Amino acid sequence: MSSLKAISQNLKRLPIDLYTKDLLLKKIHKRINRNQNSQLQLLAELISSTVNGKTRNIRKILDLCYKDPRNNYDKDIQYFLMGNITSWPHESQMRILVPQNDKSLEEMARSPILSSKIKFPLREERHLPSLVEILNASEELNEIESNRKNETESTVKDNETKDVEHQLLKIEQELHDKVHARNLEKVSKLVSMKENEQTGKACEVQKHKEPLIMNDIEHLSLETKKHQLQMHEDQKYNEMLSKVIRLFAFLKSTSYLHSRSLTTPIAVIPITPLAEEIPECRKKNLIRKKIRYIRQIFMSIPPLKKSDSNYLTETLDKYYANTEPKMCAIRREYKLFLKKSYTIDKEFNFALNKYAHIQAKVLDDDLIFKFEDQPYSGSSDMIFTEKIKD
Repeated sequence: MSSLKAISQNLKRLPIDLYTKDLLLKKIHKRINRNQNSQLQLLAELISSTVNGKTRNIRKILDLCYKDPRNNYDKDIQYFLMGNITSWPHESQMRILVPQNDKSLEEMARSPILSSKIKFPLREERHLPSLVEILNASEELNEIESNRKNETESTVKDNETKDVEHQLLKIEQELHDKVHARNLEKVSKLVSMKENEQTGKACEVQKHKEPLIMNDIEHLSLETKKHQLQMHEDQKYNEMLSKVIRLFAFLKSTSYLHSRSLTTPIAVIPITPLAEEIPECRKKNLIRKKIRYIRQIFMSIPPLKKSDSNYLTETLDKYYANTEPKMCAIRREYKLFLKKSYTIDKEFNFALNKYAHIQAKVLDDDLIFKFEDQPYSGSSDMIFTEKIKD
């Protein structure tokens, strides 16, 4: 209880705006309800250090309150971060090294126009087999092998019985020729009986013909529905892929947001020293590694919500003219936080904050520049000096 009282007292003295204090208080309540004592202790230390004069921790508090990667992204990026994705666009290193007429996937990912033409892998490549499927596949292989063995045995038996059947056919033909003349009337009666039976069966077939046609129509409609669902799923995967590539390209072009050198979003599959393809298991591991790499970048550099960005810029604009030394330090931390932030609208367009752009400083008139001639020293002929009046 004493620690909670200390946190509440420090929270009142914390030099941040009221809305951010409310968000931080919600974070504290969440840690308390979930019994996350270690994270609660870290929050208490962060708040106490900022109250004691370490204003640099204000940016950490703003990051904790506003940059939430699980809520600030749209649904497609959230599915990419949290969903079960087992495949990704990839190409062999041979395709990149050997020049061809069409562009590689890596070159298409760099272009904002061609990146939309990159498609997600086929349905067969998306799904990794589970243990049950592997066992079922092995059972199917065993069944195929057993069927082959049965076929070979049956072919041997057929060859043995062909000779016996040939002899029996000869005997039957001789008997038929002898009996045909005597039993002609009996045969005609039997034929008439069979015709009557066939007419009765034909009537029954006509009765059952319509429901059979309906079953065929239902089967076709189910297949079309399944095909439509698969097409819709493929379209969703391609939309998610285009958004991921666009966001990755934006983060790669604005390196001052994160100060990292990002690689390509396409999984590049290497080749062996003998210019051969690597095994499939290694390909799958490289694809998984690329997915983890992109997810880590998106989680570490999340955007701001449009409403939060507008609120923070408005508060900073209001207190920007305040010249108190304590207020200047707080304002600087807010400005640095907004400088390294971006927003995404509903049409998935990216925008930087206005404090992210570099603004030219107005120089005073009392700044003096003098160039004094000096003898050649091997490095430069001029010495740059500046004097500022106190």
